[in-house]
Amino acid sequence: MNSTLVTSIAGGNTTKGDFAYACAEVEIWETIEEAVRIKASRARQLRNALLPIQQLPTEVVALVLRMAVAPFREEMHYYTILQQISGVCHRFRQIIHGTPTFWSRIDSSDPPHIVDEALKRSAVHALDVRYEYGMSLDIFTQKVAPHIGRCRKVEMDDHFMLNLEHMQKFLALPAPHLEQLILRSRMSVPGFLGEEICVEQATRLKELEIRGIPCRWEAAAFRGLESLRISHAYFQSFNQILGLLNHSPCLLRLELGYGMTIHDSPDIEPTFRQINLPLLRNLSFSLRDTRHRETISDCIQVPSCTDLHLDISGEEQDIPDHIARMAASWLGQVQPAIPNPRSISIAVAISDTTLTVPRDDGQGGLSLAITHYPDSSNATRVLEGVNRVIVDHLITSESSLQLDNEIFISLDDRNLLNELNRLPLVTRLDIKNTGDYPESSPDWTADEHGNIPLFPLLKLLRLYNQSEEWIVHIIRALFLSPNFGIKKRAVNVELYFLMEEEREQFLHAIADTIKGVIGEGNQLSFMLAPSE
Repeated sequence: MNSTLVTSIAGGNTTKGDFAYACAEVEIWETIEEAVRIKASRARQLRNALLPIQQLPTEVVALVLRMAVAPFREEMHYYTILQQISGVCHRFRQIIHGTPTFWSRIDSSDPPHIVDEALKRSAVHALDVRYEYGMSLDIFTQKVAPHIGRCRKVEMDDHFMLNLEHMQKFLALPAPHLEQLILRSRMSVPGFLGEEICVEQATRLKELEIRGIPCRWEAAAFRGLESLRISHAYFQSFNQILGLLNHSPCLLRLELGYGMTIHDSPDIEPTFRQINLPLLRNLSFSLRDTRHRETISDCIQVPSCTDLHLDISGEEQDIPDHIARMAASWLGQVQPAIPNPRSISIAVAISDTTLTVPRDDGQGGLSLAITHYPDSSNATRVLEGVNRVIVDHLITSESSLQLDNEIFISLDDRNLLNELNRLPLVTRLDIKNTGDYPESSPDWTADEHGNIPLFPLLKLLRLYNQSEEWIVHIIRALFLSPNFGIKKRAVNVELYFLMEEEREQFLHAIADTIKGVIGEGNQLSFMLAPSE
């Protein structure tokens, strides 16, 4: 069939010559298009070469790129971000592909070919390895095992302890550069008698976190630690856990968390009755049994500890006594001793309370933080314990008080009100909305403001991130209360907002109303909250 017949069937009268001409014209334009593409590519390269960043040394550009990708390093799409940045220009691609540090993240959530490529491109650089989901632990550890000698961090989440055999096989390999080891499971170990993870050949290990994974606590690698975090673990005796602490005299941070089972033993070895941890700064207890907390606390010496955190179960009946005993054991060791502070800070929220004692020289201070079940009665018992600590160990005349909204609307609890009134005289009061704006408000009217603590020396009131309704309710509750005694002194009122638009809106909406409540003798300011 000739071309003329084809074009005729197609419904046209095109001849063979016309078709050949059209083909030639297409070829010419394609050639021009390719030439333009090449010219445009060269122009872009020239433009990119003249950008200021391209004038910088390669080492500086690599540093800038590392800073750009750092926030995404723990994200699933890290290597996607890396690929996008490498596509910006030829130089970026060369730097990223040729710099091992960009490829030092090895994560089981990445596709197998990405893991292989990262292991190859990271060359001899230290690796941060993480396993949680994706490929099986068996396949993942087979890929990483030849490189464990350069692993700096290993994090493994075996949610249901189904891969302990593969985990043990992997961690039994020599890891001379391993500094941080994190092993987690969702399971508790009330008395595990089966497979235990034993890490022996990691001589540089400094940070250890174990959650629900059975371990051989006497392992050589678990000595000389600087940070130790344990939860949902089983110990055969107090001697076993105290022995673990005794082998790490340079500990800086110690967290003993939930779900720990310590089999009671009648005797503690004499060598474990006074374990010296001279460098420990942060100490945290979340053990459910108060006896276990106090037994361990009595056996360790922590003269440098500045932060003590207690996670208290709401079911315990001796919360005030326990807080007082734990604080006495701690404060009796602190060196140098805290001199009598001029003022202290207390923050009371529905689920936690914090006592902060600053040093007069400005060189830090002490912090006692207690977390509890979110309930005003628990907050009251915790505050009773904090008041005992203040009376027994601190001589101070003033304090700053911070409340959250839920505590503020719980002031109808007479016991809570009494404990707030026992605090040293409050000169600054902060009331913070720590979540979204609550739908409810204090259920008070102008004639119902009796349940307010006595603040005879209050000089500054600050409200943070509050809704318009809450601001009006809090101001009215305080300034119309006969307990507040506002007519005897001047109080500065500062309202803090997250955004400038919000600040301007509230300034125009409620400024006159608030001034009418607080009176002319008190200063009112609308301010932007400082970024945290």
